[in-house]
Amino acid sequence: MSSNIKKLFINGYGWTGSSALVDYLLDFGNISVIPNEFDDLRVPYGFVDKVKMKIMKIEGGHSRSFSSLAHFEPNNFSPISTRIKGKFFIVKMLLRAFHLPIPFTKMWNKSFEYRKYFFSLFFKYLRESFVTKNFLRKVSYSSSLQELKLLPSKWIDSISSIYSEKNNVVCFDQALLIDNAIEYIDLLNDIFIVVVIRKPEKQFADILDDNVKFLHNYPWKVRYLFGVGKNDLKDIVKVFINSTSNRLDQLIILKKKMKKKLLFIDFDNFLKSPEKELKRISDNTGIKFQ
Repeated sequence: MSSNIKKLFINGYGWTGSSALVDYLLDFGNISVIPNEFDDLRVPYGFVDKVKMKIMKIEGGHSRSFSSLAHFEPNNFSPISTRIKGKFFIVKMLLRAFHLPIPFTKMWNKSFEYRKYFFSLFFKYLRESFVTKNFLRKVSYSSSLQELKLLPSKWIDSISSIYSEKNNVVCFDQALLIDNAIEYIDLLNDIFIVVVIRKPEKQFADILDDNVKFLHNYPWKVRYLFGVGKNDLKDIVKVFINSTSNRLDQLIILKKKMKKKLLFIDFDNFLKSPEKELKRISDNTGIKFQ
């Protein structure tokens, strides 16, 4: 069922414009976009992280998370994914489907289609939650290296089948963390990756724009991790410069490994001619945009 579904991972690395590409793809009838960032793959103690840790344990090595942020998490090894933690998204979708039309709020005067969409999304998130729990149990009980290495791809296929409906392409937004994707990319078969890149001067000009909230609510764990003050913008920008430089280096390594399964899209070129950039994606992946 899900083997015929093409998985398209769209990634950026901090205000490069990947969200614009995801929004653009929403208009195509044969593409399903999984709502919100799919962060289960990249967070500490997320699904793939637990698979990697279990593999290390079986091989006799030290079972550690691929993310340095894991050191700031509780010892219960719970993922910090916003899709899982507290089931927030599931409840939120149901509340939107059955919302009270309170005047002068964003819930006022919403159409029936609005309610129908979020009611449908509630069930999809619920199914996604059950699928992920089921696969996490398989990780916990498995003692076979071969089985463990197949689970991430099977999990992604199962998630894709939930959202694909009748479409043959499912798009995942920000599923990978470029910093360490090379460590687990072998566990993900039959995926295509599109990374939206941008000239650093334009990227950072937008990040530092007063009207942009990119840095205003910067995660406290990252502030603490790098030892910068709450309002120390200069030090935070240095962190972004260093992380961006590191991610560009990692992208080169990842490109050499993925070859034609990873494609770079320049954001400025996309703005000038989205059709041309979509043709490049189509030529590389075989995906037809309808």
